[in-house]
Amino acid sequence: MLSKRNLVVFLLSLAVAGGASYGSYQYGKRVGQSEGYEWGQRKGRLDAARERPPQPVDRGHTAEQLRASGALDGLGLEEAELPAFVDLLNRAPSPCRGGARKGVSLATALVDAERACPAYATAQLRLARAALRSFSDLEESLAVLRVERRADLDVAGRSVRGDPEAPVTLVEWADFQCPYCVRSRQLIDALLERSEVKVVFKHFPLSFHPAALPAALAMEAAGLQDRAWEMHDLLFDLGKGIGDGLDPDEQIPEQGPVPFEEQAQELSLDLERYRADFRSAEVRAIVEADRTEALSVGVKGTPSLFIDGRRVVERPTVENLVRLVEKAAAERAGRFSWDLAPSPAP
Repeated sequence: MLSKRNLVVFLLSLAVAGGASYGSYQYGKRVGQSEGYEWGQRKGRLDAARERPPQPVDRGHTAEQLRASGALDGLGLEEAELPAFVDLLNRAPSPCRGGARKGVSLATALVDAERACPAYATAQLRLARAALRSFSDLEESLAVLRVERRADLDVAGRSVRGDPEAPVTLVEWADFQCPYCVRSRQLIDALLERSEVKVVFKHFPLSFHPAALPAALAMEAAGLQDRAWEMHDLLFDLGKGIGDGLDPDEQIPEQGPVPFEEQAQELSLDLERYRADFRSAEVRAIVEADRTEALSVGVKGTPSLFIDGRRVVERPTVENLVRLVEKAAAERAGRFSWDLAPSPAP
């Protein structure tokens, strides 16, 4: 048992420690606010990339080897840029899953078929070009490739929302029964009003949502009659009721009605064709291909957004999405920035 004197000393110690902790917290909060929390995060990431980088093995791959692999095709590099660019690729870590931990460089991932990951490596090249042209310091260009990752996503033949000629593409993986995806839809609609961007919707139906897979099939079946986005909107408009009347354990019969026929009729679709397409291997293959690609680029939940192959990790607000579209457009023009200035208010 503590004596009264010892108890008083103990309580005073707690008070002093608590006061010091609170004071330190408040001091840190003020400094963070004055310096800018987001700026501090970016600086921390950059410093970490410089101080504790993965160490890929520089195998001295040459410009000729990279040309032979086709890696440099379409980049529009000047001859004077090549030495620094090749040096950068030999020193940068592979963007392939697990590659950097094994000491594989970006250059090796491009010229060695056994270590390649086409979805990432070629997209990372464009990022390398933008970084090299943005910074005179090769170390900062290298830091970009240590903390930033891009992916080439397959959008060929997919219907888009927004301007089909827009330079920047936003890809969303979503599930029609996911409540967060309903909010994401509202964000993207607001983004389209403020930015030049085209949107591609991809399916990632979650197994514990009984309406997710049927809804994905419904959108793609409607798409074969050029009404994909109209069906997309009607499905999301169902909200929490999208699963009403669907039994997750009941198989869709080989003949007769299929889910979401009411929406198909509202869109004046050919109902017999809709039923056949809903059941078809072609439509199911589209949904399965979306899921396979999602897993290959690390998607684990919904919604997952990628802007020009860069996963959106920032808080999903319209302002952040607008800035990320601007960042992607700048990269296409060959200018990388750790952060772009906020857009002016509309």
